[in-house]
Amino acid sequence: MIRWGGPYPEGYISPEYTYVFNHKDIDNVIFTGFVDEDEKEFKSFLATNETS
Repeated sequence: MIRWGGPYPEGYISPEYTYVFNHKDIDNVIFTGFVDEDEKEFKSFLATNETS
């Protein structure tokens, strides 16, 4: 099943209008866009310090 993610470039529009996703519900990512070293380091930090 193909689903559309949300309006580009925002997932957060306002407190009343927000697109969010559960990782378990994502089967395939077709395109991630631009990823730089800062983003890679931040994601690594989040994964290391995850509390849930």
